Amino acid sequence: MTNNLFDISGRVAVVTGGRRGLGLAMSEGLASAGAKLACIDIADECNQLRKMAEMRGVELTYFQADLADRSQRNGWSIGSSNASAGSTSWSTAPASSIGSQRWSSTWGVGTRSSA
Repeated sequence: MTNNLFDISGRVAVVTGGRRGLGLAMSEGLASAGAKLACIDIADECNQLRKMAEMRGVELTYFQADLADRSQRNGWSIGSSNASAGSTSWSTAPASSIGSQRWSSTWGVGTRSSA
């Protein structure tokens, strides 16, 4: 059932990192508001996301890509979507223990993936 306060029925929501964690939660929320889902994630499988979409009767298109890698973003135009949400997964380790390369990659997905 769609919540009338946040009804995006028929629109396409683009979710980065949408196959698990916060991205999956965002995908579920957008699906429950009536959105079709276009999810982009680094992993080549999205079983949990597909199961959720099937249970809700939501159209899902899944793209495997590493958005931190500019060469994998060539030709993408996310700015034309109707709604978008993003999520980047962190490890459960303290932030101070995450190396500079991982930090840069994670920050890059969140800040530069649509550039």
